[in-house]
Amino acid sequence: MGQGGKIINHKDDAGQCQNARMLVVLLHGYTNGKASLAGVKHLIEQTYPGATVHDPELPYNKTFCRVGAAKVVADQIAEISRIHEEGDFDEIVIVGHSMGAVIGRRIFIEASDLERNWPGLSGGRPVSRVEPELEHLGPCPWARKVSRLVLIAGMSRGWSIDNAKSGMEELVWRLGATYGHLLPGRKPTIFDIRKGAPFIVQTRLRWLQFLNSGLPKPKVIQLLGTIDDMVSPDDSVDYADANNSEHFRLIEVPASGHATIIEVDVAKGSDEADRRIREERARIMTAVLSDDAPVLDERTIERGYLNDELPPPRDPRVRDLLFIIHGIRDRGYWTKKIAARVKRKAAEVAAQTYNTILSRSVPAPSEAAGETQGEDALLRHAREDCETAAEGRSLVTRTPSYGYFPILPFVLPWYRRQKVEWLMDQYVEARTSYPDADFHYIGHSNGTYLCAKALQDYPAASFRRIMFAGSVVRNDYDWVRLVEAGRVEKILNIRATFDWVVALFPYGLRWFRGFFDLGGAGHSGFETSLDGSVLYQLDERGISKFVRGAHSAGKRESLWDEICDFIVVGKQPDATDADFAVGQPWYSRLIGMLAPLFVLAVAAGVFWLGGLLLYTLGIDFMAWLNGADVGQEASLWDAWMAQGGLIHALGLLGFIAVLRFISLRF
Repeated sequence: MGQGGKIINHKDDAGQCQNARMLVVLLHGYTNGKASLAGVKHLIEQTYPGATVHDPELPYNKTFCRVGAAKVVADQIAEISRIHEEGDFDEIVIVGHSMGAVIGRRIFIEASDLERNWPGLSGGRPVSRVEPELEHLGPCPWARKVSRLVLIAGMSRGWSIDNAKSGMEELVWRLGATYGHLLPGRKPTIFDIRKGAPFIVQTRLRWLQFLNSGLPKPKVIQLLGTIDDMVSPDDSVDYADANNSEHFRLIEVPASGHATIIEVDVAKGSDEADRRIREERARIMTAVLSDDAPVLDERTIERGYLNDELPPPRDPRVRDLLFIIHGIRDRGYWTKKIAARVKRKAAEVAAQTYNTILSRSVPAPSEAAGETQGEDALLRHAREDCETAAEGRSLVTRTPSYGYFPILPFVLPWYRRQKVEWLMDQYVEARTSYPDADFHYIGHSNGTYLCAKALQDYPAASFRRIMFAGSVVRNDYDWVRLVEAGRVEKILNIRATFDWVVALFPYGLRWFRGFFDLGGAGHSGFETSLDGSVLYQLDERGISKFVRGAHSAGKRESLWDEICDFIVVGKQPDATDADFAVGQPWYSRLIGMLAPLFVLAVAAGVFWLGGLLLYTLGIDFMAWLNGADVGQEASLWDAWMAQGGLIHALGLLGFIAVLRFISLRF
């Protein structure tokens, strides 16, 4: 492979380009099958005569395939390694369409020399940051021969139902998604490519890690149709480096959608206009494969044209980034107020540090010149930190909102999973702009669940300091594993004296841990062997302290300074003022004890009432079918009315309407 992704061509005596030692990996999209890329394959064979084309039939050609995307990647790495051993190729090109583009990128990442294990926040033993299916893989010699990745309508950021182009398409997608959610065990493969899903986020974070490494970079060319409504042109991981144009191009393909962009067989055009479009697609794709600079320059979308869509450029001055996420039934306005207070605290700490160094910086007469210069450098560095903090740039905050989230959707795991995926999409965007910053987290209620679930499902994610209030995370959550892996440094869990919301509902689900991953850590705390200096729950010498109040007590204004101290410098709250109390009142503890029975009673009542309405409605319907004795002159409507069917039907509709109202507002 030539440096910078240059294609190696070998010519015979006739002047024809021969590529007998080239391997092209061609990966199809979701449900399409390898036949969908027949035209692209023919184009590749014309551009690289004699090249070997590996175009496997991947398992996700079936709609509800349930093979994990990471497993597909691992299997293809093994298959490409076998082919390479047999052919000993000099150069490899990876081409993928749609979902195949995501798979192709990840194949290259995991086959490269990129580290899978790296130290955590506090150093120590390196730990794996990839999915279990990929942990056993090692660097593959053939990865160094990959000259380019050609991503045709690559879904680099994943898909979402919001991409549906019509109401009917959205309905079909929602029905398919609901069916997939209800399937027991492993979810369909397409769920792995959903926006914010673990596989897609891991792929983007691993690609950022690769861009920041010193490894040779292949060329990455993304082809995007002008009428493609499935793929956003602004995936920030490819634009992470503002000077990355040498290795990355976004090529615009005219009159092409997500599916039609691969239709390059001119002979199959339906009319003259269609044939011209196919010919132009073929011309652009050939230019991508053969480095035809004039054509590529003509069709390249420059980074500057997407400035309104991309996150801020990299800022090396930012050392810390804080996420503040609200809970259910909350608009999250308070998050912005705490964010301002945290920034002010960071500026105060930087100013104190500068003044401390300044007071010590006057050199004594006996000091050596070298020591004076060292002190001056330290002072200059502290002054720069102070100025950066005063501008609000040493610590930046992110306070995004997922909107008003009612309690009934919160019960359903797929709705909670969507919010986790939303958070992790935000995480990747932030990591793109601030790759060297330590990330921290403040969460309340459902915000605590999002953080805990993200750390559980996304091995590459980490938060240095975490503060929870009103936590709905399970009491047996495995913080030990995260701390030992260096992904979390300190946790502050603030419990309230009378958090009846957590005590009654999430804590009431503890009998059903096989079905729900919610719990009552905001009521009874985490069960852990971690030292109190790592996981602090206001427990000292056997005395437990709680913040006075209910579910929102942990985020009240009087605690903001202590929250800021913990996030900025890691200082634990003293818990000595009137905001705190020793222990919980008896009625709060009693609610927690009886909560599972309450959950059972509510569930039984809902199912009983709904079932009763359905049962009576069914009896009415059967009686009507069998011909009720209401007189020979009665109409069908009169027969239905005589059996009380209308009343029961209205009752059922009313019951459903009440549940719907509760699901939207409570």
